[in-house]
Amino acid sequence: MSSNSFPTKEQCLLLRAALGSGAPAVGAWGEWQASVDFDGYLDAESFALLPLLYVNLRRHGVMHPFMHKLKGIYRRRWCENQVQFQDIEEVVGRFRLSRIPTMLVNGAALSLVHYRDSALRTASDTQVLVPVGRAERALALLREGGWTPLSRISAAQFRFRHPVKIRNGFDRRLEIRWDPSFENRKRESGSVFWRDAESSTLGGLPVHVLNETATLLEILLRGTSSHLERSIGWIADAITVLQSRRSIIDWAWLISQARKRRMVIRLMTAITVLHEQLNAPIPETVLTALRTIPISFLERAELNDTKVSKRRRERILLSMSLYLLEYLRSVRGGATLTALGDLPDYLQYKLNARNRKQLVVSLVVETFKRAKQLV
Repeated sequence: MSSNSFPTKEQCLLLRAALGSGAPAVGAWGEWQASVDFDGYLDAESFALLPLLYVNLRRHGVMHPFMHKLKGIYRRRWCENQVQFQDIEEVVGRFRLSRIPTMLVNGAALSLVHYRDSALRTASDTQVLVPVGRAERALALLREGGWTPLSRISAAQFRFRHPVKIRNGFDRRLEIRWDPSFENRKRESGSVFWRDAESSTLGGLPVHVLNETATLLEILLRGTSSHLERSIGWIADAITVLQSRRSIIDWAWLISQARKRRMVIRLMTAITVLHEQLNAPIPETVLTALRTIPISFLERAELNDTKVSKRRRERILLSMSLYLLEYLRSVRGGATLTALGDLPDYLQYKLNARNRKQLVVSLVVETFKRAKQLV
């Protein structure tokens, strides 16, 4: 797994100071502020945790000149989030008028349900999720309201592509996402996203949010994505969910979902970081269960952990298998005949091909590129 999943020494100290309790938290704060140049460069991920650090230090009665700066950062985050919340409310309200159910994922949902303070966590990465059957109507409503998708998307791509960023006339941005619902393709309400969703409110508007276990799974898999730069925000999110009094995690379900999505290695990586670096309350039975799960060849191939033959034919086959892995994850299911029937459409979308002939050419070119990267 990418080393981007692991925090640096300084980031670990900051996380412990922002999320811990008692003497260990205060001690971590002392070590952290002595090891960084607060008036100089501070990485974006660490800077994003400063409002959380401020509240925790204030709770511990810490008196320090930095507290004035931290307070200012906390207030600025609150103001920025209010603007973001207004945009989200506008979108949710527009969907509600058209009877399109909505679910909040990431920023706003975590702030409302788990952080319970609109300044502790940025809402800029909020995703507004709608059922895939209403995605086309939802985008049409957004265009009518002055929101513009930042990339082209066709109705055929709704089953695979999510999220899509949109922008309004004030250049403020938001992400719209839809649940592909491949677990129950006939009824979106039967999918794991909607079936176990919980109710909440945003500005008086009813919205859905993921339950605690689904929230934690999304956080852990997001945190170990190889497509992200070094990130520690997911660690703060995961610890906050785990420490929440309302959270009752169904670890068996969480593990089964990671196995189904072929993301066992990613889940193991995230759990290891939380357990070893932050001493998170992870049951030992969970760690044991993850160690005993057989890892599929496709997962190992993705990480290049296996010995790859330099024979051209085997390199090409391996590259193709990685495309298959990405596809199976996108449909959140097994290699059923129904799911595999959409594979050509998925490849056409991934390779930006306009027709099947161009798809074949693009697939050959892209496959050789990916195969070359594996050796």
